[in-house]
Amino acid sequence: TESKVEREDSEPLYQVLARKSYDSLQKGVALFEEANDPTNLAFLLCNMGRFMRFRAHIHLIGETPNNVHLQKKFYHEAFAFYQRALGVLGTRKENPDLWSLVTWELSTATFNLAKQLQDHSTIDQEGAPQNADELEQEVVGMLQRALKICDQEQTGPRQVLYSFRAALIHHRIASYHHFSFRSAAEENRRKT
Repeated sequence: TESKVEREDSEPLYQVLARKSYDSLQKGVALFEEANDPTNLAFLLCNMGRFMRFRAHIHLIGETPNNVHLQKKFYHEAFAFYQRALGVLGTRKENPDLWSLVTWELSTATFNLAKQLQDHSTIDQEGAPQNADELEQEVVGMLQRALKICDQEQTGPRQVLYSFRAALIHHRIASYHHFSFRSAAEENRRKT
């Protein structure tokens, strides 16, 4: 325990707390799986998704700040936790409020990652995994998935949020297509 205390003393507090939070969430998931409690398991899986979104935006010692590829990895882990929560719930009929919460979180995560990729990806780096067209396809695909997940048909107190989110997504998709059109037009103008 002495080495653990020393390690915790040398680590930033946020890093210690992030690790402890992750460990506690993992233990909670295991316990609710063992107890066969789908409602609380879905809540914890949703919280694991939120944690992974949080983790995507902090960097630990030795990690490069604002590394979009690392953020993408953590967002994909968040997606897996949200999908797992939906799988545990089965259908919306079983627990409509919790289902709405998880789908909202999944839509938010998908939208936020698409924004990160659109706003902060660099495609000119040596060894970059995507060219501009591949990045555009990925971002537009993610925005369309976020829109599909965003439940605009449900009525209730969150309806305004869903409508606003849908409008933001449509705006992002339109601006992406507009930028692509202008870039192609500019390229054609230079060639002639």
